[in-house]
Formats: sequence, C-alpha cells, structure tokens
Amino acid sequence: MHDLLQDMVVIFALSLVVILLLRRVRVPSALAFLASGIVAGPHGLGLVKNIESIERFAEVGVIFLLFTIGIEISLKNLFRTRRIVFLGGTLQLVLTLMATAGILMVFDWSPGKAIFGGFLTALSSTAIVLKMLQEQAELNQTHGRTSMGILIFQDMAVIPMMLLIPLLSGNGKVIMFDVTGFLIRLAIITAILIILTKWIVPWLLHTVALLKRRDLFLLTILFLAFAVAWMTSGLGISLALGAFFAGLVISESDYHHHAFGDVLPFRDIFLSFFFVSVGMLFDPAFAKEHLFLIGLLTLAIIGGKTFLTTLAVFLTGYSLLSGILTGLFLSQVGEFSFVLARIGFTEKLLDGFHYQLFIAVAVITMSVTPFFIASSKRIAGWIQSKGAKYPWVTGRMQWNHSAKEGLSHHLLIIGYGRNGKNIARAARVAGIPYVAVDVDPDNVRQGKKKKENIVFGDATHEALLRQVHADKALVVAISVADLVTTFRILESVRSLNPGAYIIVRTRYTENMEDLYNAGADEVIPEEIETSVRIFSSVLARFHISRDEIERIENTLRARGYEVFLAEIRRRNLIGDTQTLIPEMEIATYAVQENARAVGLSLRDAALRQEWGVTVLAIVREGEYFTNPDADMVMIPDDRVIVTGTPENVTKVGRFFRMKAMDDSEEGN
Repeated sequence: MHDLLQDMVVIFALSLVVILLLRRVRVPSALAFLASGIVAGPHGLGLVKNIESIERFAEVGVIFLLFTIGIEISLKNLFRTRRIVFLGGTLQLVLTLMATAGILMVFDWSPGKAIFGGFLTALSSTAIVLKMLQEQAELNQTHGRTSMGILIFQDMAVIPMMLLIPLLSGNGKVIMFDVTGFLIRLAIITAILIILTKWIVPWLLHTVALLKRRDLFLLTILFLAFAVAWMTSGLGISLALGAFFAGLVISESDYHHHAFGDVLPFRDIFLSFFFVSVGMLFDPAFAKEHLFLIGLLTLAIIGGKTFLTTLAVFLTGYSLLSGILTGLFLSQVGEFSFVLARIGFTEKLLDGFHYQLFIAVAVITMSVTPFFIASSKRIAGWIQSKGAKYPWVTGRMQWNHSAKEGLSHHLLIIGYGRNGKNIARAARVAGIPYVAVDVDPDNVRQGKKKKENIVFGDATHEALLRQVHADKALVVAISVADLVTTFRILESVRSLNPGAYIIVRTRYTENMEDLYNAGADEVIPEEIETSVRIFSSVLARFHISRDEIERIENTLRARGYEVFLAEIRRRNLIGDTQTLIPEMEIATYAVQENARAVGLSLRDAALRQEWGVTVLAIVREGEYFTNPDADMVMIPDDRVIVTGTPENVTKVGRFFRMKAMDDSEEGN
C-alpha cells in the first residue's frame, strides 16, 4: 500500500510540474499526464513500481468517462443519432480497415495479420476525444455528435474484434457460436436496461433523493454505475460499454444533472491514471532509434484516418465541414487498440518490434489530438470562409447548442420554492427564457408535471451549473433558504459568469453587505419587502390610488435601503446606479397602444423637462437602442428604460400608459 501511495504522489507531482511549466502554451492536462507516464514509467526513470495497480485505476477512469457520457447523451438523443452510429460507424470502420489491410498486404503481411493491423488503426480514443469535447462544450455540436456516434460504434465493435483474433491467428474454432452467443447476450442486456430505465431506477433515485442525504445519493449512483458495468462484463460486453449503458439508464431520470455533478470529480481523478498508463508504455529509446519511421507512420495514420472518416461522415449525409472536424478528432489510435495489441502480441499476430512501433505511433497520435480539438473553431471558421457559397461544404452547422442545451442570455432560477415559482411564472408570461434548479425532488416533480423547464440538482456543484449554462445566463435569481448554501452558490455562479446580474434573496438585512461582497448585484431582504407589502395593503384599504401606493413603496424601499446600507453605498460599486447615485431608480415601461407617448419623438416628449427622468435606452423588437437619438419616435410595444428619482419614475409611467386626456384629468 505504501508503494502505491508513493506512485500516486510521484504521478501527481510530475503532472503538476508539467502543467505549471507549460501553462503559457495552454497544454491540456491529458498531455501532462501522458508526459508524466513517459517520465515515471519503466522506459523512463522507473519511478512507478505498481504498474498493474495504475492500469486498474486507468480502467476505472474509462468506466467513469463512459458513464458520464451516457448521462449526458440520453436514450432519446442516441436514437436520434442512430444513422451516424450504425451507418457512419460502419463506413468509417470498414473503410479504415480495408485501406490499412490493403497497404500492409502490399508489404507482404499475411491476410490475417493485415486485417488485425486494420483493427488497431480503425479504433479511435474514446477517453481523449469525449473528454476534450466535454471540456470544449462541443459534445452537442454536429461534429461532436458525429464523433460520439462513431466512437460508440467502435466500442461496440471491440468485442467482435476480440472474438475474431483467434481466427486471424489460425487458432479459431467456434467463432460463429461466440458471435451468436454475443448477440443473444446483447438482447438480454437490452431487455434489462429497458426495465431499469422505465421502472426501477426512477423509483430508486426518487426514494433516495427524498431522504436529502448527499452521501446516500452518491453511493446509489456509484452502485448503479458499477453494478450495470459488472453485469454487462459478465455477459461478454466490455466494462466501459456497460458503464455507458448505466449512464443512459440514469439519463432518463429527473436526477441526471445532479448525478453528473457528483460523479465528475471521480472521473477526472481516475481518468488521469489512464493517460499515465498510456504514457508508461512509450519507450523513448525505441522512438529515438526509429524516429523517421515512427514519424512517417504517424503522419500516414493521421492523414489517412482524417480522409477516410471525413468520407464516411460525408457519405452519411453530413456536410464536408462536419466530416473534416470529425476526421481530425478521430485521427488518433484508440485505447482499446492497446488491449487488442496485447492480445495480438500473445497470439503472435505482432512481433516485439511491431508491437513497440505500434505503441510509439499510438501515443504520438493521441498526443496531438488535444491540439486539433482546441483549434476546432479556427479550423471551422477557415473552412466556412472558403466554402460559404457551397451548402454541401458548411451545411447548417452553427456554433451553438441545440434544444434545451441551447439556453443563452436566459434567466437562471436557483431555488424553486414559493419565490422561485413566482419568478418562473412571471418569466413565462413575459416570454423570458429560463431554467430552474432545485434540490427538492418533490418540487422538481411538481414542476415537471406543469411542463416547467426545471432540473434536479445541487447548484453548489459547478458541473451542474454548466449543465444549465450558468456561464451564459443574463440574470441569475438565487432564492435558497440556507445562508451558507446561498454563499456557495453565489461564489460558484460569479466565478463561472462574471457578467451575470445576480439577484439574491435573504431573510435579514444584516446579511446584505456580506452578500454584496460575495458578488451579488442586488440583494432583496424579506424584512423590508414584507413590511412594504403589509403597509401597501393597509393603504389600499384606505382607498389610496395605485400610483400613490407605488410611489410610497418606491420611497420606502429607497429610504429603507439607505438606512440599512449606508456603509454599502459608500463602496462605489461599478455599474450599480442606485449605489452611485442615492435616490435614483431605473425602470422599464412598455408603450401602450393609445398612450400619449405614441408618435412622439424623444425631443418632443421632453421627458427630462416635463417629468424629470432621462431615457437610457429603448428596446424595440428585441434590439437595444442605447443613448437613443432625440428624433427617435416611440411606437406601441416599445420598452423605454428611464432613470430618475423614485417619485418621478413612478409618475412618468402614466405617460406611457394613458391618453393625453386621461393624463390631464388625473393631474387635476
């Protein structure tokens, strides 16, 4: 155990040093772990002793990766991509296998060995490609979906490849029986997964979530991941593919966002061991001795796979741009190729020289993949600029997410209690795109029944916040009862989205200053708001006009906040008008169809002279006109943003709502 801990310390220390040394060139963490494996492995300094244990950790890392991918994809999305999975995957595999086998047979390889070489070349790295696509937020782009679909097919093809290896080496006897048995086992697994997805897992997760114990929920998720993976491995399917199926099962529940956030740290830790284990296979001395040959083969594999994968994707019906990006992303040799290579070495399909040659080329192709993925937007931009005239080149590819994942410039509601529900209702009426997050399973279930865009999860998890695109939200409303949790959510949201306008509800005014310091743009204390609402009801009973009540409400809020926030207002917060200028308020008014404002230019309206307010902007059909020209004419449905004292801002509302006669009569 002590030696294993020592190996882990060495691995993490080396990786940390490499990341820090190469931080300026933004080297992905995957390459840092690869380099650490090369340095610490048996062909390097020999610092790692328990290589077998590291490889076991690597297997767990791949399991967690495929599990998280399954959670993100869902069975519905997988069904929608069936064309690229089965047709595109088959074309890519067959074209690459045939091309590789044909070239190797030209160099006097036997048919069996040549086909085996095609197996090794055809597979790509699920671990590297999908992890990078997740980090780049491109998994839901067209090329992300095509890459994922082909990788899924490749992973399913690994088992038949393993079954064919004895036949290719001349030792196979009952291969048709094995394939038939494999298909039967696959049908059994499918039936079990359907039962789990429809009945067992939703009930289990809801029952556990009701207990509101994070440790028990995490334990349940880990149990499901490893149980399904273990079950499928016992039926002849790889552990990694089994973990993917487990993720698909959970993806259909209301709790998949929360599950994803819980598992993500485990994935990142164990997956680092996978990259280290791959690096340890690399022999620098062998690579130096055969540098030219390795370089030539690396270029041939990257170029050949890019071309053939592009062709396969294009023939499947996608644009040339999507094909090229997919081809670049899948141009490396995959991790399952290492598994096949070991079996092939044992079956004498590879000798020692060709085995080391394969390892060297495979590691180098993996090492350049992160750079291809990191440059994907620049590559796409260049292709689009050159082929914009031709639909078959660029297709309809756009750099945004689809469907529910396509939220941006939206309202994020954290906490779906009474306040959260009211905010969601108002947003729906106003046509504002929004998504709500809550950790109470009953609240989420009730919201789902009402067709609300709501997800279950703990908003303190950065992974969940990314799932609901907190980094792209325009406004974030945090309405959580627990103050400590509120601070954690506030800090996480602010770190993800420095430009978001964050509104926080708190019970007591004494917490306001700390919340402002933590990053809130606006803090609404229940103490003041409750008092204002009670007093407003009292005034209404005395038949005070609605406009007068609104004016008194605004004055109470302004003065109340002044009393409680005297120190805060001295802090000169940037962008907060009410902080910089006491007794000033900003309001938005919709121009009614018969209002006095209709048809008047801002110059003729003389809002500053007659009403004491200044127009900051006009919103017309979704377009903002900041500092609008004085000759701009107001029309119905315009939204005019004004600023002034609370009293003047309240009064000017009549100008945008009422006719000139009504306005003059009320003035009398």
